Amino acid sequence: MRSARSGKLPWMAQALSGLALVALLGLHFAAQHYVAQGGLRTYADVQAYLTSPVIWALEALFLVVVAVHAALGLRAVALDLGLSPRGAALVNAGVTALAALAIGYGLWLLIRVGGK
Repeated sequence: MRSARSGKLPWMAQALSGLALVALLGLHFAAQHYVAQGGLRTYADVQAYLTSPVIWALEALFLVVVAVHAALGLRAVALDLGLSPRGAALVNAGVTALAALAIGYGLWLLIRVGGK
């Protein structure tokens, strides 16, 4: 049986990533829909927007936080099913791999679109 302490770190990470999501989502919406004149409507607009290193870094951070938060949420739901230790280990490996793939693909797209 797992100790109560073993689930504390992922729970805290999910809570903190949720708070970060609120802030980053607010910045994302504000920058893309209110600061950018008329909003970002075309691919060329998005490319020009992502040439700013600050914007690129914020979008990359947003991507990482979303992926981590989602992976931790999937992990929590799966572990609530009362899996065996082997099942829990497989879930941990699976959501870690899924998050890593999502982050890798997202960063690759940011690099391709943003020209970094």
